[in-house]
Amino acid sequence: MKRLIFSVLVLLAVVGLSGCSSDPKDTLESNIKEYKDCMIDSDFQCVAKLTDPSLIETMGGVDAYESLMKSSGLTISAISIKNISPIKKDGKNMSSQTADMNGEKMTMDGSFIATSKDSGSSWFFTTQQ
Repeated sequence: MKRLIFSVLVLLAVVGLSGCSSDPKDTLESNIKEYKDCMIDSDFQCVAKLTDPSLIETMGGVDAYESLMKSSGLTISAISIKNISPIKKDGKNMSSQTADMNGEKMTMDGSFIATSKDSGSSWFFTTQQ
């Protein structure tokens, strides 16, 4: 009986983990997609969640950031990814650079700098022009 319970627990753990990717590049690509969707939808709470926390803090917090973005009138109709640079590692810290943004009335060539402080389990973005 104990063997059966142990086998079921192991099976549940394997099935539960099979949908989770521990590959930092997969997580980065997933977070980039989420960030793009948030930007295009003008969901600035979501954008703030995926923006480097120190930048959000410097801007006065999530509510101040959201207010600033809404009052700017910025709309983004598309964000195209040209490439994702190789991930650079420094202990648990990682970084990569990616993306170009196209606005409604202009095209802005720039990139996102993606940083992770937890070995790629989560990523935060800042924009570089």
